[in-house]
Amino acid sequence: MGKSFHSSSGFTLIEMILVMALLVIAVSLVAPHLSGFFRGRILNSEARQMMALMHQGQSRAVSAGMPMVMWFDSSQQKYGLEEEPGYADKDPDAVEFKLDESLTLEIPADDPSQNSMNDTTSKDPERAGLPQITFLPDGTIADTSPRTVNIKDPSNNTISLTQTHDRNDYEIATTNSQ
Repeated sequence: MGKSFHSSSGFTLIEMILVMALLVIAVSLVAPHLSGFFRGRILNSEARQMMALMHQGQSRAVSAGMPMVMWFDSSQQKYGLEEEPGYADKDPDAVEFKLDESLTLEIPADDPSQNSMNDTTSKDPERAGLPQITFLPDGTIADTSPRTVNIKDPSNNTISLTQTHDRNDYEIATTNSQ
């Protein structure tokens, strides 16, 4: 029988180093774009969570037959939903959410509801002076509710939750900084 040569089908050390170097270069080029992608996801996720809470508030107002209040505390970066104070001692189904620390919450200063908000005193001292959306038992939104709620990320990308033209709901509008 003749000699049989068996060749190894593995990689050499130099080939492995070259592949690893290419991977490092590829990751270093893609990583900055991925961080922007994930920041955008946080902003979008927070806006959708607020929209879901608005829909829950509207549904609870109609089904319970009492006004529901969605409040916004931009100084503490919180928002929540509860029965309008005065209808019950404490709403057992009240919810409160903390905004992601990289985002900011604001109600535009030129919003017509800002004037009426400062004139009224809330029945709940903890929420007095805070912007709030009031969902009425007939499913409509009170005139004193903000027209727009803005959520901003550190890059000044903004998602606005804005009342629809018929003022019976809110919708999401996106604005990117230039």
